[in-house]
Amino acid sequence: MDYFKAYLDPATKVQSGIDYEKTILYPLDVDSGRYDDGLEIPSHEDIVSENLSKELYKVPFDFLGVTDSGWFFFSVPVDKGFLIQMVQPNGQKILKRVLDVNHEEILYYSLGLSGNGIISGLFVKSHNAEVAWWRTDSLVSGIIN
Repeated sequence: MDYFKAYLDPATKVQSGIDYEKTILYPLDVDSGRYDDGLEIPSHEDIVSENLSKELYKVPFDFLGVTDSGWFFFSVPVDKGFLIQMVQPNGQKILKRVLDVNHEEILYYSLGLSGNGIISGLFVKSHNAEVAWWRTDSLVSGIIN
């Protein structure tokens, strides 16, 4: 669940938009039908430089899915492709990797996650479509639960 707060213009004290605040994941315990305690998911921080100033923006990740081992996967587009954030079920370990993808050619994309941690991507371009996949199973299996 993504949380936002009202943005008040400091000069006029009038609400002029909303700002992203945080993301909390509430896993569902299928056996009991109850939601577990919330786990705060770190946001992606994007720095935008313009002239002599720099602005830091917090960007929420998109939820990609959960693997059979319980790892939570998130993605966000970045300049060089997609930043994948993998979060251990208790939130103790967080891994990040970039999937190299050229956004300039892509008209539409869809990312998916298999139960064993394979990320697949469908990329539609102006003259064709491509499918790619990336393995993360060996990466997360090396981390002690």
